[in-house]
Amino acid sequence: MLPCEKNVYVLKVNSWMTSEQYIKYKESLGVEDNYIDNKNNVIQFDGKTQDSINSLSGSNIINSSISTSSLTRDQIMSVAYQYNNHKWYCSKQNYDGSKAANPNWWQRPSFITSYNTYYYQVPYCWGGAHSLSEFDQKINEGYAAGNVHTKDHYYVGGTAGVDCSGFVSKCWGIYDRWSTYDIMKYRSQINYNALQKGDVLCNSDHVMLFYKKDADNNYIVYESTKGGYDRVIHRARSKSEVEGIYGAYKCPFVAN
Repeated sequence: MLPCEKNVYVLKVNSWMTSEQYIKYKESLGVEDNYIDNKNNVIQFDGKTQDSINSLSGSNIINSSISTSSLTRDQIMSVAYQYNNHKWYCSKQNYDGSKAANPNWWQRPSFITSYNTYYYQVPYCWGGAHSLSEFDQKINEGYAAGNVHTKDHYYVGGTAGVDCSGFVSKCWGIYDRWSTYDIMKYRSQINYNALQKGDVLCNSDHVMLFYKKDADNNYIVYESTKGGYDRVIHRARSKSEVEGIYGAYKCPFVAN
């Protein structure tokens, strides 16, 4: 820690973890990388794991406001990890949706089952594209935590979180958001075998951030999704779930 004026201390960061180092560090603690294989599997961490996540907070890669002019694939994945690992406190207002602009257009994510408690993972929010700092601010102001009501409207004021394209937009360092149509319009489709971490799998209805393929040729992805998950998750998608259904698209903000 470096001393500054008025007894304020600044943390000097000499190095930061790449995405691969982060995974290895978590594995060294005996913890899986927040892998979701069950809709009711709500992530909980022990103190050591949360400390490892917090240790990244001195880096410029986890505030989800990175510059697209200097974006790396490790930065993209590090932001995705943070959304998947983010700890937040759910108050009664966050839970009951009393600040939602139109209660008839709001539905609570299914994994949020009580209030006055902590949760991990940023909730799905239709039309939402909030950075982690924006999400925390809105949650602290009593905004509804997420919104999985996706009919007859778009973003509902007074709600906080990210939908699928909002999540990808923040991971790509986009200030506002790109829709799934924007991604397909402005980017050329690539071969599935050309996918690298930080690229996406996209169709008109949904987009997922690609990480890697596993030994069984499953696609390991990060996504903000509904379907009973209703939050940002990290999971495997089978080849049959992906190829022919989603197109592969390269992130436009990385050099390689």
